[in-house]
Parts: sequence; structure tokens; C-alpha cells
Amino acid sequence: MKTKAFFTVVVLLIASLFMVAGNKSDLKGKIQDYSGVGILFSTLEVYKLGGVEGQLICKAITNINGEFELPDLGAGEYKLVIKAEGFEDKVQFVKLSGKDENIGSIRLEGDVITLNPAIIYGKEA
Repeated sequence: MKTKAFFTVVVLLIASLFMVAGNKSDLKGKIQDYSGVGILFSTLEVYKLGGVEGQLICKAITNINGEFELPDLGAGEYKLVIKAEGFEDKVQFVKLSGKDENIGSIRLEGDVITLNPAIIYGKEA
């Protein structure tokens, strides 16, 4: 009898681990500039929608090709905040269903930098 109970507990424990693991997703994609070139060292901040709003779940940085991978996100809705030097920040909303997903390419627009004019004073030689 003890063996049956122990076996039942072990089976239930293993089944629950598979259920939890089955609800995790890897989110993949690529950050690009206007010409389609990947942006190195772009940062992604991931926030979960619903529940505790505004709570940062994880951060990631793109590789040399502008690609990123966010492992082990649970099913649900997320807000991605994408930042890169010289580009405007972008917000992207994603809904995950518990399976791996590739959201493809996200293009960032260049940030306009306004310079003040330089005035040079001097004497004629």
C-alpha cells in the first residue's frame, strides 16, 4: 500500500512539472534600423501586463546581428520596451500562448539630434 501511494505521489509530481514547463515560452526576434541592418546592443525590457502592473520581468541585449531571445516567459501578455542609442524608443505588445514564438523584425526609427550653431570669433591675420 505504501508503494502505491509513493508511486502516485511521484507520478503527480512529475505531471505537475511537465504542466509548468509546458506553459513557458521562448520569445525571439530581431531589432533593425530603417535599412534592415540589425542593431547591436539594443536593450529590451519586458513587463508583464495584468496582475502587478509595471513590474519588470527581465532584460535582454541584442547580439551582433540585432537578434534577441527571451527564455522561459509564461503564457500571457507582455509589453516590450526597446531602446538603442541614436534611435527612438519603441513599445511592442506581445501575447504568448505557452509555445515558442518568433515575432520577426522590429524596426526602430532614427532619433533626430539638433545641434546648436557654432559662432567663431577671431581677428583677421
